[in-house]
Amino acid sequence: MSVRDADVVIEGDAARVTEPGAVARIAKAWADNGWPAEPDDSGSGITAPFNAPSQGPPPWNVYRIEPRSAVVTLAKEPGGLTRFRF
Repeated sequence: MSVRDADVVIEGDAARVTEPGAVARIAKAWADNGWPAEPDDSGSGITAPFNAPSQGPPPWNVYRIEPRSAVVTLAKEPGGLTRFRF
């Protein structure tokens, strides 16, 4: 993940999201932020007009992360590295 002026790495457990209502909410959040994702016909995956080529063809799975820790590296002066544990 990249955030303005920082790089963030989140460590934790990932679980696939398949509940259609949750997938629709997540797809809407992505669409509202510029990636026009929408649920696929099954409701358990997403599709969009474009994605990273390494992802292969749609539909794509959605995952929820239960974070254990995060490492943040500041990308501009004064720089620095911080680890957060949850």
